[in-house]
Amino acid sequence: PAVDAMAYGCPVVYAHSGATPEIVGDAGIPVNPYDAGKIGQALQKITENKAFRTVCTQKGKKLASQFTWKRFGKQWLEIINKI
Repeated sequence: PAVDAMAYGCPVVYAHSGATPEIVGDAGIPVNPYDAGKIGQALQKITENKAFRTVCTQKGKKLASQFTWKRFGKQWLEIINKI
């Protein structure tokens, strides 16, 4: 979902756990998914700070463009060939 959102130009507020931080990085705002206050602050920052929102959108689109099926297929074939 984070990659899809970035591809469509949506800034991302994401849980600071799992693999999402590695994918989104500084193209969004990491938060504790159990802290409603921090989630609210992150959403407020995105909605009220146009410059920050624009930077997140640009970075997000650039990152999302790296996640293609073609690239995935090539990497998968490389792994299979090594095995």
